[in-house]
Amino acid sequence: MSYKKELESFSIESLHDTDVDEWLYLADSDITTVAYVLGIDPHYLAVQVRLHLPFYDPKEIEKRGSLSIIREILHRISGSLDDIANVQKMHSNLNGAFSFTEETIVENVGSQIRVGSKSEGWLDAHWDRIPAHFGESIQCDLHYIHSARTDTILHAGLVLSDYVAPFCYASFSNLDREYLDNALTHAASFLDFGEHYNVAVMTRAYGYMPAPKNAMSKLFDLSGKVLQHEGYDMVITALNPFLGFRGSVFTGSSFKPFATSPMKYRYDNEGNYVTRRKTGTGGYNQRMKTPPIVWYMKPLTRQLRRKLEMKHMSVYNISDEEYLRG
Repeated sequence: MSYKKELESFSIESLHDTDVDEWLYLADSDITTVAYVLGIDPHYLAVQVRLHLPFYDPKEIEKRGSLSIIREILHRISGSLDDIANVQKMHSNLNGAFSFTEETIVENVGSQIRVGSKSEGWLDAHWDRIPAHFGESIQCDLHYIHSARTDTILHAGLVLSDYVAPFCYASFSNLDREYLDNALTHAASFLDFGEHYNVAVMTRAYGYMPAPKNAMSKLFDLSGKVLQHEGYDMVITALNPFLGFRGSVFTGSSFKPFATSPMKYRYDNEGNYVTRRKTGTGGYNQRMKTPPIVWYMKPLTRQLRRKLEMKHMSVYNISDEEYLRG
């Protein structure tokens, strides 16, 4: 599949791999069964399968069949996912997520936040800073990447009254990639940042299932206000369409796409995914062509938001060379 795109006419749907979508569709029964046995959400497991597919050469997938490959992935990763259900259950006892249903929503009543529905009743909630050790547990044990960011400047979450842990979570770090700084300058030059501006990167986001409607967008909004108060001008974050993400939670939270960048998958000797920041010697590079990831931006100041609303912003294509320079 080709992932060439026109910078002026960007569509997240154009970056989805229809072949991979078909493979996951054919393996839906297997994924659902394994998820049930493990006690985890089938969508979460499907993301894990997608994350490990680039370990395989397309010719091998064609020869052996996609279902055989996916079953091999499920067998290999199931052991590492054994504890997720136990961690989720422990966290749910601390955050009250066990009481959520498909009807649960998050809404404002004046300046207050409440969670629930007409049939369930309502519980008060609030935004809070999350202790680093608990945030790192979410990043390592529950988030699909299973790796903590040691440079996190803010662990944030929405917390139900009478509970001590968040039912949805996000973490933020300082921008430390030159290619993203350059992409911001190219894509949004009309914003006229000036010589000094501060950008926070939302590096992880996680919601306990079933996630209340509007929970993540409310968390993003309130976290942005805190970051603005602390001197940040903008939040950026990434979305990986290869993993099946559609981006609606970002567009619904006033994020705008400003760049695409290469996504290089790396695996250890057993075929398990390894993040770029933890890649060492040995292991294997991806064998499958994959689409780029999409970067979104959200200005935090009223002045920058107005400028963005009034102008058309092109999506900047970060090259392999820029990406590899860091």
